[in-house]
Amino acid sequence: MTAQLVIDGTSEGDRERAHAFIDAVFAANGTVDVAAGAAQGAGEGGWAERKELAPDELRQLLRQLADGEIGRPLNPGERTMLLGIAERSPQPLDYDANRALLGTGAKFGNVSSGLARRFWNRGYELPYKEGAGGYVMEEAVAAVVREVVAPEVV
Repeated sequence: MTAQLVIDGTSEGDRERAHAFIDAVFAANGTVDVAAGAAQGAGEGGWAERKELAPDELRQLLRQLADGEIGRPLNPGERTMLLGIAERSPQPLDYDANRALLGTGAKFGNVSSGLARRFWNRGYELPYKEGAGGYVMEEAVAAVVREVVAPEVV
């Protein structure tokens, strides 16, 4: 498979296009028109139509993800990133601080994309949003993440 991803020069736009491309690749059962999917992103029937999880729903999903009940268990980088965003809540976790938190062994883009796939491929919104300067979580969501993920961080 080969592909060309056109970037627009903004970190938010480029990140969204990269996530859309990765989503398409992992969801594909044959050929996929990535440009059409990316164009659909904000429209009816597009990838942007994902369910927001209430704290109790998020708790259940995170437990299933953490335990490996659905898919591979959350890896240390994913756990660290989720917990780092939760601990900073309600302030955003700066992208550079997130990279530093992950250390030299984990690549920020891989961890970020991996988490996005875990939620988006199941039809759910991420438990964090892109805010001014970094990723941010609502306090109720952060409490759930700390409850479920924190005991597992090594």
